[in-house]
Amino acid sequence: MPKTTLPTLYHAPDRCSLAFPIALEEAWRGLLLEACGSRETGAQRAGISRVCQLRSRTEARAKKSKGAAMDHLSWRLAAILSALICSSALAGASLYEESVLDLAWPRRPDIVRPIEGGANRKLFWVPADLIAIISLLAATWAAWPIADTRNAVLVGVCLYAINVGVSTAYFVPELLKVERMGIPPDDPSARAWVRRNRWRGAICVCATGALSLAVASLVGVGHG
Repeated sequence: MPKTTLPTLYHAPDRCSLAFPIALEEAWRGLLLEACGSRETGAQRAGISRVCQLRSRTEARAKKSKGAAMDHLSWRLAAILSALICSSALAGASLYEESVLDLAWPRRPDIVRPIEGGANRKLFWVPADLIAIISLLAATWAAWPIADTRNAVLVGVCLYAINVGVSTAYFVPELLKVERMGIPPDDPSARAWVRRNRWRGAICVCATGALSLAVASLVGVGHG
């Protein structure tokens, strides 16, 4: 059997890969030297050193890229969590109105008329809706590169847009009439308003559920 030189035998199995641990590389090199009965030359040591340095630089770049990717996921998660918190606050406020105010004000319209010392809903809903719109836009931007997360966020945005649309077209104008001009107790229009307002609360809850799925999807990407 012809004698095989150390460089050929060393590179033939492709053992010194970038992912191969240093300890195993040193052991493999020792076995090669023993099998060939030769000594490691300066050129061989320099070649091995260059390969190991290249591997170290590649691993450092991989770690840096992974760290940057995790930072991006953290910012995306923070944006979507902010939208989820805003949506949860709106859903909670809607459920509170349905379970407290809406059960009482058709019999006593004065409790929703600020001019008579009643609750002024605009003080909460106007800034809350503005914050929710900004947070949903930020969440949409953050989720856009990730398909599953983007789809869940878009569902939440569409549900919120439906809620804003029906509120602007019907619920807000009718309630403003009550606040400005008043209505008799137990008016049929007030009862109808209360019944229909329950759908707004359901829409807010569904939007919150969609954003929760978006958060879960993004967390799954981070752990994957």
